[in-house]
Amino acid sequence: MPIELKGSCHCGAVKFRCQSNTPVPYQLCQCSICRKVGGYMGSVNIMGLNKSLSIEGESNLKSYSPKHSETGEPLTSKRFFCQICGSMLWLHDPSWDEWVYPFASAIDTPLPKAEKTLAIMRSSCPEYIPVPEGSAVLEKYNDQGIEQWHKSHGAWVD
Repeated sequence: MPIELKGSCHCGAVKFRCQSNTPVPYQLCQCSICRKVGGYMGSVNIMGLNKSLSIEGESNLKSYSPKHSETGEPLTSKRFFCQICGSMLWLHDPSWDEWVYPFASAIDTPLPKAEKTLAIMRSSCPEYIPVPEGSAVLEKYNDQGIEQWHKSHGAWVD
């Protein structure tokens, strides 16, 4: 049975819950968007079932849809954040409508420790930003999605 993730913003104005089969925070995205909105090192997303997402304080949510860094075209993804404190909460993309991607930094539920970690999108990351010690590195996105990674590492929660 999937685990229930509970999350919130820093000020507590927004709280959310969702079910997740993929709770291991193993992948650090270091693209320019994740570094600008998530902090110096980037962002870690996990994955939840969109149909299970419930929100308290929805009136305090705002969303941001970035543009593609090379083409300038709008991306279909939206990053949801608290309009009061600015905490990034989750990402949703209608291209993968069944999923919601909570930022691990917003999750209050204890998460399993990642035995192996991966830093992706290093090609858009300045050299002065370090790779976490022991992390594998990819210059672009990972061909293996979050679901596949969890299944191949025995971390998928049924």
